Formats: sequence, C-alpha cells, structure tokens
Amino acid sequence: MSLVKTPVEIRAFLQKILDTHRPCAQEQGVVLSLEMEENVPSSFSTDEARLGQALNALLQQALIRTRQGTVRVRVQKENGQVMISVIDTGWRPAPERIQSVLDPKTSASIWGRDEQLSQIAMPLRLSAKLIALLGGRLEMTASQEGHTCFSFVFSESGSQSPSSSSEVQSQTSEKEPKKGNLVSDTARVLLVDDVQENRALLEVLLKKMGCVCMQCTNGQEAVELCRKEKFDLILMDLQMPILDGFEAIRQIRADSFNQKTPILAMTASGQKGDDLKALDAGCNDCLGKPISRERLQRKVWRLLAQQKQLKAAETGGEILSFLEGDPDYQKAVETFVENLPAKIEEMRKAFEKRDWKELAFKAHALKGLGGFAGFPVFTEKAKDLEETVKAEDVQRIAQQLDEMVQLCLRTRLQNK
Repeated sequence: MSLVKTPVEIRAFLQKILDTHRPCAQEQGVVLSLEMEENVPSSFSTDEARLGQALNALLQQALIRTRQGTVRVRVQKENGQVMISVIDTGWRPAPERIQSVLDPKTSASIWGRDEQLSQIAMPLRLSAKLIALLGGRLEMTASQEGHTCFSFVFSESGSQSPSSSSEVQSQTSEKEPKKGNLVSDTARVLLVDDVQENRALLEVLLKKMGCVCMQCTNGQEAVELCRKEKFDLILMDLQMPILDGFEAIRQIRADSFNQKTPILAMTASGQKGDDLKALDAGCNDCLGKPISRERLQRKVWRLLAQQKQLKAAETGGEILSFLEGDPDYQKAVETFVENLPAKIEEMRKAFEKRDWKELAFKAHALKGLGGFAGFPVFTEKAKDLEETVKAEDVQRIAQQLDEMVQLCLRTRLQNK
C-alpha cells in the first residue's frame, strides 16, 4: 500500500485520538494524558490514517493491560526525529514474548495459550505493521519510572503544499486504483457541495469506482432528498449556504431514509475542529480538502465495504473481512477469526457471573478489534452491547450475546 502524506497538526490529532478512548478509560479508573516537549514541531507530514490506526491500537492494548493507573502519550524530538511513546502502569508483558508478537513471521499459535498475551497480540502486531509502513519501528522498553513503554521514531518531514488551488485535485499522475479497491456492486452516492466544479470532478472519480451519483448544491436540498430516497453513501461538504453540512447531517440522522447510511464529511483545510464537529453531528468519517483521488477512493471503498458486511449480517449471509487478502492486514484478520469464539465465550461467562464491569471491558475490546480486522459488524454489535451493559438490562444483554454467537458461527476466512 502506498502512503498518502498530508500535514498533520500533532497536538489536535493526538488529543482527538485520546478523546475516543476516554470513556473506556474513565470507567476503568485510568487517567489519559498527553505530554509534548517544547521543541516538537506543531505539525509534520505523514499518513494521518495509518498513524491514527497505529496509535489507536497502542492505546487499546494499554487499556487492556491497565486497570486503574495512567496511560500517557508522550511526544519528543531528538536529532531531527519525532518519537511517539505510549506509556502505561498496567501489567508488564515479558519482553521476549512481545518480540514474538511483533515478529510477523511468528505464528499466532505461539501465544494462543497465553490468555493475557492473546488479548493484546493483535492490536500490537497491527500497530507494528502500520508503523513499519510509516518508516519506523515499534519497540517495547521500560520508561524511566519502570512502566511499560511502546515507542517508535520516524524522520520529521516538511509540510506539503497543495499542488492546485482547487479544493478537489485530479492528480492525474497517480496510478489507477487496483481492481480489488473498486466497488463490486453499483452504489448510489449523493454528492453535496455548493461548488459545481467540485461536484463534477467527484462524480468523475466515483464513476470510475462503479458508483452512480446524484448531486445537491446545499444541505437543505440534501435533507429533502434523503427523506425521499435511500443512498449507499453520502459525501457532504460542511461549508455551504442555506443549510450547512453540520446541520444537514443532524437532520438526516434524525429523520430520513438514510439514518444509518455512511456519511463522509469533506472538511476545508484550516478549519480547526470541523472534523470533530462533523463526527459529533453523526458523520462516519472525514476527508480533508484539497481532496486527493487516492484518499477519496480508499475511504469510499472502505465505507461501502463496511455497509456490505453489515447487510450480509442482517440477511444471514457469511461474515467475511473486507481486509482479507491485504498483506498489511491479513495476520490481523486471521487472528481475529481464530480468537473470536473464545472472546465471545469470555463475555458469556462474565454475563453469567453478572460481572458488568468485566463484560463492558470485554465488549469494548472487541469493538476495537473488529475495526482493526475489517469486521465492522462486531464493532457495531459490541458498541450496542457496551451501552446495554451500562443499563444492566439482563434480558437485552442475553439477546445481544446470542446474536453475537450466531454471527460468530457465520464468520470465516474466504480461503477456508
């Protein structure tokens, strides 16, 4: 996979990642914090999506190991290189066992009998792979306080300036996307943008993926159309006249045929906080402008693949990872499928004991693992279960666990 580098404001980026894990941390009595040294640049160029996935995986495994205590993200700069560390006070895994996890050639069966290690193996291996793609190397050491520290270093890179004044870049020098990234079934996509040139170019790019597009020039038009027709995906600009994208997303989520349709918000560069506001409004993901063809197609493909899996789950079809076959994720997919029955059984045992804290913790872990391995259906089911556990609704919890068992029986690898 090629990297898509863009300028990233490091403090805001890391704070956003920490905020996604804060609810789980608070339930466990864990304090999350961010430490940045003064000489760290305010921004640097990197693949934001992969760096985010790597850090989310590191934070997840840290929270799995830490019950009460602290988890810190520390950023330093040494000799022109940026070092990012995740430091925690949880139980410390044996260094030699961690090396077997980080070595992609080691079979998952090596740690399969180690219950503690198996819980953190997949997010750690995925994080190590993503960091390697970024040009770094994940290592485990002891911090100065003796706590567990996972860190990696990569060279600082200069900011990239847009190659065009247009908000959507055609980037004709890029290679055509691989056929495996194209939409297998015709998808109906709604494009919402007040700039005609942007809509036209987005439609050209999406048609190459096999999509059929409809267009709206403002949020009010989009809300009215979404109350009449169902779409597979919505691309929503945020800054528009009459009704902006934020309010349009809220109204679509509240009352339309597209309450669960994935929405990809298009955020203008320089508008700090727009991505967080869009996510709060109900969008599924954000795409910064100027928009590159490669990033657009990757995000569209992923959202449509997720929807396809969710539909298969609802209709009784087989549950397959849309990341299977990708060498960057294959091991994560295989490990998830192999460990899934045991993880659901652990949740059932916690339910039988009425151990709500343990059950919520297991559900939260499964929610993250499902996303890493291309199984959003388990992310969604685990998220719903986590909310039900808070209410201690015994009957509903039992029903949700039974649904997970049925999904587990239909989950498999394509080649087996």
